[in-house]
Amino acid sequence: LVAVTVNNASANFVALLNASPISSSTLPGRFSFNQQSNYWSVAGLRPPSGADFDLTLYSDPSLSTQLASSSLTSGVDFVVGDHNFSPLGLYYLKVVQYSGSGVYTVEWEDGPDMLTVPGTIGPISWGSTTVAKVWDVQLAAGVSHTFTLTMSSGTANVGIALFRPSGAAYYAGKSAAVASADANGSGQGESFSYTASTSGYHGFVVWSNNAASASFTIRVQ
Repeated sequence: LVAVTVNNASANFVALLNASPISSSTLPGRFSFNQQSNYWSVAGLRPPSGADFDLTLYSDPSLSTQLASSSLTSGVDFVVGDHNFSPLGLYYLKVVQYSGSGVYTVEWEDGPDMLTVPGTIGPISWGSTTVAKVWDVQLAAGVSHTFTLTMSSGTANVGIALFRPSGAAYYAGKSAAVASADANGSGQGESFSYTASTSGYHGFVVWSNNAASASFTIRVQ
């Protein structure tokens, strides 16, 4: 964990490493990551219990060019980028407090991970500090598929979501998902069906609303 000074003299950014969650109470929180894989990426924020914190993605260290944001009232917020088209390189995150206080957790995950269609992967081991993870999944327009996360063990309260490609550089917040499921509680699975409107590599995200571990499989059929 290293705070690095970037081109904005008034702001230091904590550099995130792939799949390495960081917990902090600093507000506003400023983080950076260096995307080097041509896959979907996700950056997630799990707020303190009962709090509402928001997450914004920027392309520049002065935080003047916003790419995407997630500001839902409860649970995990996250932003995604489709780096099959979006540029590689440095990106910047800002965490702000809307209500509540305490320690939050931020994580960036960059792939390269793939789901097979049809197929099943797992069991996947999910750590208690893990916030979010993303997989690329190639879908064909007009074809319907069911995505199912089945719990093997543990008490993580997971949600799942799917994002579609635009054919160009694309970034989005959690609410832009074309399909999602987050209805069940701790230790329970989730499922949804989706008919693709466009062909290409979609982004499939799993997140955990609580700091708990689990083991699960993901099936696409």
